[in-house]
Amino acid sequence: MKTTACTHALWIQVATTALLKRLTIGALIGLLVPVAGTLTYCLQEGPLTLHAILQTQVHVTALWYADLAPLLSAYGWLVASTAPEASSSLRSSDLLRIIAAITSIPILLLIFATVETRVAMQKITDVELVYSIRADAAMLASNAGQAPAARTATLGRIGVSVRALEARDRVGTAQIAPAWKAFNDAWAAGVPADSRVTARFLTRALDCEGALKRRLHDLQFQAAIILVMGTFGLIVFLIKCYKIVMHLRLVEERIAWQNNELETRNTQLEEQKDELRGREEELSMTADSLSDVNQLLQQASHRFEELFQSLPVACFCFDASGRIFEWNRTSETQYGLTTDQAFQRTLWDAVGLPEDAERVQEITRRVFEGEVIEGVEWTHVRADGSLCNILCSMFPLRGAEGEVAGAISANVDITDLTRAQEHLRDSEERFRSAIHSMQEGLLLIDREHTVRLSNHAAERIFGTDGATLVGRQAEELNWKFVGEDGADMSLEQWPASISLNSGIAQHEVVTGLQRPGGLIWLSTNCAPLFHTGDPEPYSVVVTVTDITQRKQYEKKLKEQMVMLNDAHAKLEMQQAELLEANARLRALATLDGLTGLKNHRSFQERLDLEQQRAARYNIPLSLIFLDVDKFKTYNDTYGHPAGDEVLKTVARTLQNEARVTDFVARYGGEEFAIILTNTDYAGSLVVAERFRAAIETACWKERLVTASFGVTTMLPARQTAASLISEADKALYWSKQHGRNRVAHLLDLSISDSPLEEVSSEPRRAA
Repeated sequence: MKTTACTHALWIQVATTALLKRLTIGALIGLLVPVAGTLTYCLQEGPLTLHAILQTQVHVTALWYADLAPLLSAYGWLVASTAPEASSSLRSSDLLRIIAAITSIPILLLIFATVETRVAMQKITDVELVYSIRADAAMLASNAGQAPAARTATLGRIGVSVRALEARDRVGTAQIAPAWKAFNDAWAAGVPADSRVTARFLTRALDCEGALKRRLHDLQFQAAIILVMGTFGLIVFLIKCYKIVMHLRLVEERIAWQNNELETRNTQLEEQKDELRGREEELSMTADSLSDVNQLLQQASHRFEELFQSLPVACFCFDASGRIFEWNRTSETQYGLTTDQAFQRTLWDAVGLPEDAERVQEITRRVFEGEVIEGVEWTHVRADGSLCNILCSMFPLRGAEGEVAGAISANVDITDLTRAQEHLRDSEERFRSAIHSMQEGLLLIDREHTVRLSNHAAERIFGTDGATLVGRQAEELNWKFVGEDGADMSLEQWPASISLNSGIAQHEVVTGLQRPGGLIWLSTNCAPLFHTGDPEPYSVVVTVTDITQRKQYEKKLKEQMVMLNDAHAKLEMQQAELLEANARLRALATLDGLTGLKNHRSFQERLDLEQQRAARYNIPLSLIFLDVDKFKTYNDTYGHPAGDEVLKTVARTLQNEARVTDFVARYGGEEFAIILTNTDYAGSLVVAERFRAAIETACWKERLVTASFGVTTMLPARQTAASLISEADKALYWSKQHGRNRVAHLLDLSISDSPLEEVSSEPRRAA
């Protein structure tokens, strides 16, 4: 702690000193820079501007004060390196950090002076360029009559120099460039330049040269001042580094001396502690030896007390007069009396009923005579008035010389056991009554096939009384069982034997039993019984139900079911024939017999349905009518069978080309109708043209067959199926009147078309 305080105080002192020094030197710099500027003005050629003096002062001062941050950081590193947990000696890395921080700004000043010198050298080059431009221009103006080649070379040199200045973006380039352009244009024309143009160009070049020289003087001044300040600062800061190192060495030696003093004092304290520790050990050993006997006695007494209080049995101790002087926690719970309530009370008052007082006094007397009393039962009334049954044992407690000094009583609450025994007796009685009242016969058979229990129903079913069944083996009873199929069943095949051998319950096994009065049928269930942890059953519970009457009913029912199945099979055959006939009738009612397409009736029903749907949901609906061209002539020429083949081929073609949602029907004769759902004007024309082309390109046996098409699309003004049929019929008639084998849409026809106007009055079927 003391070392840390010293290092922090040192750091604060050095930081304050550095700040004061920087302020003092900063003020001196503010006075030194103008003086240096005046001296430079006297020594250099040309004036020194105020801007150069101020800029130099700002640069040097800013860099000088910027040295505070690395300087203070260096002292911070020094404090961290000399902390108590670190090494007490100064590390070389810490010294390097301090020196680097202190000398950083002087070095930066030297670097900055080098950069300024380099920039000044570039300015000298710029001055030489402007000087060469001015010299070449003056020479060109003085030698106007020189050869064109020499004049062109001089102008080229001037242009190269001007472009070099423009590329460097130097001061004065903006003034000299326009003058150079006018000067160059005049000489490029082949005539000597005007004297005013030449004078203006030379003036601009001279001004640019003066500006560059002034900037060069300023840069040389700044570089000189910064170089001097950097060199001076580097020397001063190296001296300061040496002082800091020496001062740190002194601080380190002082801290080491203080640490040695502290170690010496700590050693003395440790020696005194060891001496005191030895004396304390001697005293503790003496105290331990004195307290061992007492502690052993206390431990023995405590163990007995804990054992007595922790016993799960209600225990209490009493003297020869029957008064209680020890009472454990189990007794408090069992008798409902606390230790304070039971203390110094007599046994016949605290435990048992008042009428048991004489018996308890007699037992107390016998115990103090040395007798052990076990298994005494009495009834106790708790504080809440409830009764409990107690099983008590009393033992005498003997002293060191063998005399009876007291007695202890151990008491167990057997109320639950007594009640459980009573409940068990009641349960056994209820169980006997229940099994004897069962309608099913019940047997309990052990592994030796000995009947251990039976009820009245079992005695009635097997034809023997209880005295004959219980205690006898199955072999002695001569039971003869048969299977459900009528085959004889051995005793090993009996479900009870199978359940005993496998440990698996048997459910609803039908067996027959031969009795003197005849065969009866039994439904047998067997449930094996296991001891805990024993995989093999020790007995099996068998329940049997007389199902003889049910078997008779089942036999009659089977006979009736056979009759019903025969009748049902005949009925199913008749229903199948009826369904087939109905299907044929429906097909005849909705299909065209020749083409297999939907007939006229189905077309009318579907058109009404689609028209209502389109009107309700405002979706487009189109209708196509087509008529085979010159079909009557085809029939007359090739015969009606050939005409029927044409109609079948047209039907197949339409059905193949139709979409899934299209409805194709035979309207009548050689005319067909197609309902196009959700199809507008443009779509209906595309579909109709596809149908027409398919019919035209089909494979025809006798001659080419074509068809005429009439198409209409439902509009808001035409909302009935009849109007759609009429419009499609009009468009079809127009197609047949105008050359056949074409598609015509009603919307494409002119209302004033005379053949269309005659449709309503002339017959529609055209050959």
